[in-house]
Amino acid sequence: MFVALLVLCVASDDIVKYCFVFPVLGTAVLLSVQKRRLEHGWLVLCLLVSLALAHTLKTVLAHNGAFHVPGLWTMSFAGQERIGYNLSVLVSGVLHFFGAYFFGKEFSLHGSGKALLHLSVFLLALWGVVRIARNKTLRLDLFDYAALLCMGIMVGAFTFSQLPIDDASTRYLVFPYVMMALLLARHTALPAAGRALGLAGAAVYAGLSVPVPTLHLWQTNRDFPINMELTRLGLTHGFAPYWSAAVNSLPNPVRIAPVEFGADIKPFHFLSKRDWYKQGGNFVSV
Repeated sequence: MFVALLVLCVASDDIVKYCFVFPVLGTAVLLSVQKRRLEHGWLVLCLLVSLALAHTLKTVLAHNGAFHVPGLWTMSFAGQERIGYNLSVLVSGVLHFFGAYFFGKEFSLHGSGKALLHLSVFLLALWGVVRIARNKTLRLDLFDYAALLCMGIMVGAFTFSQLPIDDASTRYLVFPYVMMALLLARHTALPAAGRALGLAGAAVYAGLSVPVPTLHLWQTNRDFPINMELTRLGLTHGFAPYWSAAVNSLPNPVRIAPVEFGADIKPFHFLSKRDWYKQGGNFVSV
């Protein structure tokens, strides 16, 4: 178990802390207070040691020429004026994720009808989770409490932090969606025929809802004009904002170190190496 937790902490970015580590630790504390004795002490110890070792390994590797591994940007509480925007992005992003965005669509079967169907399925699932959380007769275990806490932490962080940028930011909520589905699966008691019917209905719903991916593996994307121009000019070492650095480093080998532009230009240590900022560069792309 310890090895598995260590690998998880090392191989994952910071999102695992909010979706797994903090919920599990919080649940262990809650259960220990409820039962007035230490609960899941070995798991808590393994988690804490894994976190400490993972942080130590990443720090040592980064100071010895390895990449700074992915993690969330340093977050802070959003200003009061931003809360409304965050809630708007939250609602819009969740609706888009489930294909339930009905705003601005024609009130018809082929217009808003499909979106309203998806919305009803989502609301039904959400209602099921609320019932599980409020049910006094269910004996919730570590997983159940951790799943509920995971959903609460992520929605709270999304609402009160500076994390949300646009609808795509709701990708951070995928893990709570998975926890929602697992909670419903664990606590929905149905007879054998009901389970079979439910699985069949879920399969049909998923088959009709998930778009078929379009893959054109034979079409090589060579539309990288900035990268091509840098290569033509012989410029191979430079600086750029993170997303510009990432997209313009291919297909020709151009090392672009990500930086932050503000009052000062600062290194942006995210999938980058310390040496990139010591060796200098011969261009800046903005």
